[in-house]
Formats: sequence, structure tokens, C-alpha cells
Amino acid sequence: WVSNIYNVSQRKMLVEEATDNWAYTTDTFRQVNNSAANQLDFLQSLTGGMVVARALSAAMACSWACR
Repeated sequence: WVSNIYNVSQRKMLVEEATDNWAYTTDTFRQVNNSAANQLDFLQSLTGGMVVARALSAAMACSWACR
């Protein structure tokens, strides 16, 4: 991590999952596709600044072929 308090700039962060389906066997919260690659980390050097985060997701549960 590197921090520069004298030259603060906004940075857009995005993670997109390429896999279009996967199976889970338990009801619990987890990272998408159970992969640590589907997370964003950030460092805020100065207190008082606003952080905005949005997470978008779509899910479908099927017992056989979903359409």
C-alpha cells in the first residue's frame, strides 16, 4: 500500500466475475464464486473523507436448467 496525502485523487474500482454459474451447498454469505479475486481493498489515509461503494448482484436459484 502507498499513500499520498498531498495529491489525493479518486479512483474507480471494478470487479467483474466471468463465470456465469456455480453451485453452493450451504446458505451463507461469501465472496462471489467463493474467490478472493472478487473483492476490492482500499486504504484511506486521512479521516473525514467520504467513501462511496456500490455492489450490484443478480442471483437465480434453480433445481434444473434455468432459463
